[in-house]
Amino acid sequence: MEDPKQEILRRQRRENATKKIQEIDGKISECTQIRNTLSVYKNQLESELSSWRTVSNKLSGSSKYTKVVTPNVFEGEMAGKLGTYMGKVSSDIKTGISDSESLSDAIQTQISELDSYSSDLWSQRARWVSQLY
Repeated sequence: MEDPKQEILRRQRRENATKKIQEIDGKISECTQIRNTLSVYKNQLESELSSWRTVSNKLSGSSKYTKVVTPNVFEGEMAGKLGTYMGKVSSDIKTGISDSESLSDAIQTQISELDSYSSDLWSQRARWVSQLY
């Protein structure tokens, strides 16, 4: 027969460990949910970036967008204004792509940090589980 004090201490240790495990499980669940949401947003951003890169490549790769003055089609003052406008559009798209790539990198950094935090939580959980026995 086990000493009553030891039995009480063991029961308290198990209750404490169970409570800690439940707390950690909640944090793991929240961490996973946030990570998954960030991954969805990152995938959407990457998809949009791909579209904008395609547009940027078309603008940069075609002389009809970069050289707007075309005899018998676009000439004179309007062609100059259109050329200036298209140059600004192309520049704005490239800036947007660069900014979006930076955002995508920042999101990936957060995902990596969440993965690391989740790994730490799983380690803590394992330690508490070992105290149940």
